[in-house]
Amino acid sequence: MSDEHYLKQELNALLKSDNRIFEFIQHGSLDGLWYWDLENPEQEWMSERFWTTLGFDPQEKLHLASEWQDLINQEDLALALDNFSKHCEDPNHPYDQIVRYRHKDGSTVWVRCRGLAIRDNQGQPVRMLGAHSNVTQIMQLSEQYESLFENSPNSLLVINQRGNLVKVNGKARVHLQLPADVSALDIRQLMGNASAQCALDTLRQTHEVDDPATLETQSDLTMTTLGGARLDMQVNMKPIKFESQWMLLMSLVDLTMRKQVEASKDNLISLINHELRTPLTAIVGAIGLVSSERYGALPEDVSKLLQMANRNCDKLRKLVDDILSVDKLASTNVPLTKSETDLGQIIQDTVAEIQGFADSRAVTLAFHQHSHPAQVYADGFRLGQVITNLLSNAIKHSPQNGQITITLARDGDHFRVGVEDNGPGVSERFRPKLFERFSQDDLQPTDTISGSGLGLHICKLIMDRHHGTINHRNTGHGSLFEFSLPIGEAH
Repeated sequence: MSDEHYLKQELNALLKSDNRIFEFIQHGSLDGLWYWDLENPEQEWMSERFWTTLGFDPQEKLHLASEWQDLINQEDLALALDNFSKHCEDPNHPYDQIVRYRHKDGSTVWVRCRGLAIRDNQGQPVRMLGAHSNVTQIMQLSEQYESLFENSPNSLLVINQRGNLVKVNGKARVHLQLPADVSALDIRQLMGNASAQCALDTLRQTHEVDDPATLETQSDLTMTTLGGARLDMQVNMKPIKFESQWMLLMSLVDLTMRKQVEASKDNLISLINHELRTPLTAIVGAIGLVSSERYGALPEDVSKLLQMANRNCDKLRKLVDDILSVDKLASTNVPLTKSETDLGQIIQDTVAEIQGFADSRAVTLAFHQHSHPAQVYADGFRLGQVITNLLSNAIKHSPQNGQITITLARDGDHFRVGVEDNGPGVSERFRPKLFERFSQDDLQPTDTISGSGLGLHICKLIMDRHHGTINHRNTGHGSLFEFSLPIGEAH
């Protein structure tokens, strides 16, 4: 009894009896079929699809091998002929390669060309049956990916499960001082045994999880170049399917410059904190002592000069405080002091503290609380800083006898606070930079409005650290700044 499945037997019979079956197979699953007479090599039958894939009218072409040999890339032809010779000598050697043909319009068509030698009773090849598959789109995508890989600004390495380097890009070769052929290199030579073993353990877990993409990791490591130099790197590792196997893609970002910048920033912060704040405190104290007329009455013009000096010292002290605040808030290593906090009380206290400044500008402050109580889990000092900055800005931009309205209301699972003034609003050109560092609207009159340009940036940093949001819109008769915070839960 035959071991062939009855459906296979039935299909073979249909192929012999019904030509439509053969036509369906060649048109539905192939981009060209050919049958070559090896005893008379110039004779070769090619299907219509063979020629239409290359842009030619099949009626214009003869069934001769020479018809296509001028269209195939000559380097690829040499490869195909070499595989052909090996396949004729050994049936187990596959005749299977990707070759390039020239389309009628001059473009390149990538074709996967497979074939099977038909042998006589003595095992000698007498015919060759072949099939074409158009893989142009796949190859074009492959070329694009290859270009992205090679031209990436990061150093990229592909590692197999044994730890061998399989593929690297140009940046990695330069950065890590790697040779052109990296096949003999092991990742342990570049990152140490412990880190390399951790990476390979991650790769081996691809067989244990449903979605290997979840194994993506990021860490800061010290890498060693083949020349022995040590580099601080941010290493991103992600399992990928490469050459039908799970491998590890490593993307390396050099942290050397970043660490130098951080060190410079730390030095600057230290300089500001110790070399500016300390003498500034002494200057303010001396001005205050002289202004108190402890050493005698002062002429009016001298008194005015001291008042101006004191105001400028206050501005400089505010700038120093703002710079130090930005540094602390931008660092997640500096924790906030969070607790259950009454947002309404913080607003009331801040309004009371800034009332004198509002009075000096003939601006009215009105607070409306629509939700009682308004408990949030927050750093009360930092929230007071946000409200102070928003109110201070609103007062500065309000006209004389203007009014500022502060509202507090519940909005779903958040509390929303609004500070609305009836000033000129924010220019459209400046709005995209509103919350950036040292940003100031150059369309506003600088003679009446001054500041460090850090206030709104500090507000944004504080909201980010509280999982909140802050935004602005022009109302048509002024500005409205709003921020929202999650209702009283620890984050």
